[in-house]
Amino acid sequence: MSNVHEINSKEKAIEQASLWVAKLDRELSEQETQQLQAWLDSSTVNKATFLEVVQVWDKLESLSKLGLLFETQAQTSFWQRNKILASAASVAFAALISLSVYLLSSPIQEIKYQREYATQIGEYSNFTLQDNTQLYLNTNSLVRVTYTDKQRLLELVKGELFVDVAHDSTKPLNVIARNTVIQAVGTAFNVELKEGRVELVVTDGKVLVEQDLDFVNTPLLQREVNLPASSLSLKEGQFAHITSHLSNTLVDSTDRKAVESHLAWQNGELIFRGEKLDAAIKEISRYTDLTFTFKEQRLKEMQIAGLFKTNDIEAFLSALQSNFDIKVIRADGRVLLSGS
Repeated sequence: MSNVHEINSKEKAIEQASLWVAKLDRELSEQETQQLQAWLDSSTVNKATFLEVVQVWDKLESLSKLGLLFETQAQTSFWQRNKILASAASVAFAALISLSVYLLSSPIQEIKYQREYATQIGEYSNFTLQDNTQLYLNTNSLVRVTYTDKQRLLELVKGELFVDVAHDSTKPLNVIARNTVIQAVGTAFNVELKEGRVELVVTDGKVLVEQDLDFVNTPLLQREVNLPASSLSLKEGQFAHITSHLSNTLVDSTDRKAVESHLAWQNGELIFRGEKLDAAIKEISRYTDLTFTFKEQRLKEMQIAGLFKTNDIEAFLSALQSNFDIKVIRADGRVLLSGS
């Protein structure tokens, strides 16, 4: 605990000393001089750190104006008497200065347009963005759209989107989904946030995929917004389930019917082609406030096929009863599925 306290005190001393040294280019007021004197007298670490910062910033001439604060011998013999402290302070201060220079020099992109788009449970909608890019949102989705002078940025916060990207080779369109960046300049693809993964389907053109935490966390502070050519690449007709480790991602091809089924939500439909009932119920649950429960686990393994409207859950439940001999028991917003 004492080591942690010592390090924290040193970091605070460096920060405060840097602020005082920055003021030395102008003459300190009498009140400021007294405040500086009090701060220096409060700790030997403060005094030593202040001298170190003065040395690094080459402010000894300015310090001579404050002769009452230090004895001349202290100024000239500091390095000899405090080699260990001076070395540690110089390293810490250099790191602090480097970080400050980086933050100050990092270009912040000029925001041209910014807006959030959202849908409620059971709702889907489409929007035309400024550059004629078409954005489609599925049920219970939220996306933050930001256009800058360098890129077109879509941050998928929840749900699912399909984007038909207007071609612009000078400004790539980047979709951020959790820790993943998906980039295109003129193509069409679908992105869905699922439990433990991001599901990507490309319907036209090609996209690049990368997991860059720096880009994800600070997309508007990036000097370079184009993903490297070595990034994972998907083309038309391919899909991927992207986990937290991109190296584990498998890219596979899919046929036209599978793509149509996956994107049927754009027409307000759900198409099942032999999926297990458990998976079908999870998909249906996205479009309603109802909560579904299986009384018997074996029901989850049943396979289901058919086309259903996303806004007609009753028709789906009726089909379960009439075609699959499953009892539907309702109570207070809950639906219990039971075998006959």
